[in-house]
Amino acid sequence: MAKIKYDVIPPDALIDIQISGAFYRRMVDLLTMLGESVPLADFKVVLDKLSKNNLAEDMFEHNVHTIVSLIYEVEKKATEQKKTKEEELEVPDEPAVSDN
Repeated sequence: MAKIKYDVIPPDALIDIQISGAFYRRMVDLLTMLGESVPLADFKVVLDKLSKNNLAEDMFEHNVHTIVSLIYEVEKKATEQKKTKEEELEVPDEPAVSDN
């Protein structure tokens, strides 16, 4: 029987990589596409489970958890490294709620 050798990354290994802003944008777009692939209420349930550190129950939840974790880590490092910039977005005013 022949043996082959190959490199693996242990589960507890931490790897430093560089991510461009364009690649970050692609991750955000992927998360948006995942969110649009299911009803909004279902996606909110998945995000709620993630925020409570609950394990993924299926491949969709696993994929969402993976991409959210990556996005979070990139945003955290970008902030630490002062590589973010503030932008402004104009949003419409909320209509006043009447007491009728």
